[in-house]
Amino acid sequence: MLRRAFGAQSFDGFWVYWNPIWSYYLARFVFRPCAEKVGEKLGYWFTFIVSGALHDVIVGLVVGEAIFTFTPFFAVLGAAALGFKVTGYRYPSQHFLIASLFNGSIIVFSFYLSSVFS
Repeated sequence: MLRRAFGAQSFDGFWVYWNPIWSYYLARFVFRPCAEKVGEKLGYWFTFIVSGALHDVIVGLVVGEAIFTFTPFFAVLGAAALGFKVTGYRYPSQHFLIASLFNGSIIVFSFYLSSVFS
């Protein structure tokens, strides 16, 4: 799972391989209903936001306090993934280490952006 996800040739491709079971349920219960109502692009982004909110709820239950970290983080991740999906951009190299560097950097930068603006 990690090798396929981090070795994906685009950031939207990363999410195809990252946690496929979670993705299946998000696609079925969040993306499809949203895409029917607001379109695929907005539905795609909203699915990331819902995933982040669910992560916040789960972590909040475990630690015993309200958490609002993952929702903004996943909103930024979703915007980045949507940008790659819409433009069809792929990394210039097929090498695993290069793709991993790109994908990992986008994740770290997205977390930084979400922490600065939240």
